[in-house]
Amino acid sequence: MDFLRSQGLLQADSTYKTNVNNFPIGVIGTSDVNQRFFPGGVSLFSEESTWSYEALFNAIKALGVIPEHMLGDGCDAISAAV
Repeated sequence: MDFLRSQGLLQADSTYKTNVNNFPIGVIGTSDVNQRFFPGGVSLFSEESTWSYEALFNAIKALGVIPEHMLGDGCDAISAAV
């Protein structure tokens, strides 16, 4: 978590069809200059919604991770939650 706190960038994305109920799994993390991804958290969503991402981002902020920049895949829910 210290590495995540020291970075100014937080990346977020979700993936589907990785569990029996097809719930989206949200992944957050950061990257370094060598394009290596460092996961900082994983969450199981009941749906990919603005509320889901707001809850995830608020939980990360409560841990002291306050990013200067957010990067997503263009998902409307991620954009609205930021």
